[in-house]
Amino acid sequence: MLKKLFNLSILIFLCNPIWSQTFGNFIFSNLPQDYQLFPRNASNVANLTIQAKTSSSNSLGLFIYRNKQLNQVLKPKSVAGVFAFNFTIPAELVEYDLTFFTYNGLDSTQLLQRTNIVAGDVILVTGQSNAKLGPMDRNVYQGEFLRTFGKNNLIQDLTKSYTLSDTLWNTQKLNLNLDPIAADYQGLGLGPFASELGKIIIESEK
Repeated sequence: MLKKLFNLSILIFLCNPIWSQTFGNFIFSNLPQDYQLFPRNASNVANLTIQAKTSSSNSLGLFIYRNKQLNQVLKPKSVAGVFAFNFTIPAELVEYDLTFFTYNGLDSTQLLQRTNIVAGDVILVTGQSNAKLGPMDRNVYQGEFLRTFGKNNLIQDLTKSYTLSDTLWNTQKLNLNLDPIAADYQGLGLGPFASELGKIIIESEK
C-alpha cells in the first residue's frame, strides 16, 4: 500500500507544474533561463511549454524574437487564471528571445525577458580530462552556439558544495585575461574533447 501511495505521489508531482518564479502578479512555471539550450526531438525542433498563473484581471502575452526580429506573438486565453504558452523552436544556428507583457485593454507593460535561447543536441561529457584539461582549455574552440551548464564564473574554489546558483547556462568562453590555470577555474570553459565535438556538430550539421 505504501509503495502504491508513493508511486501516486510521484505521478501527481510529475503531472503538475512547479510554480517557482514570480514577476508582478504572475507566477511562472518552466520559465527558461538566458542562454538555455533545449534538446531537439526527432522532428529537429524543441518543444517549450511555459505556464503562468495570476489572481489579477490582467492578461498575458508573449513576443518571440528570432535573431532579434519579431517572429511570433502568443496571447492565450486564461483558463482558471492560468495562461499556457506552447511553441517550438527549430534546432538551428539561431537564437530566440522571449518577452512577456501584461495588458488590460489597450494598456500593456513589459513584464520580463529571456534571451539567447537555442535548440540542439544535449551531450553529457564525463571524466576529468575529457571534461576539463587545465591550461589547454584556453586554446579550444569557443562559439556562440556551444553552451555550457552548471558552473558560473564567480566560483573560486571548485571543492565547495554544489549550490543552485551554479546552475547557469552560458556560452563556451573563458576569461583569457587571467593566466592559463586561473582561466580554467574562472570561465565557463569546456575541455578539448567536448569543445571539438561541439565544433564538429555546429559546423557539419548547422
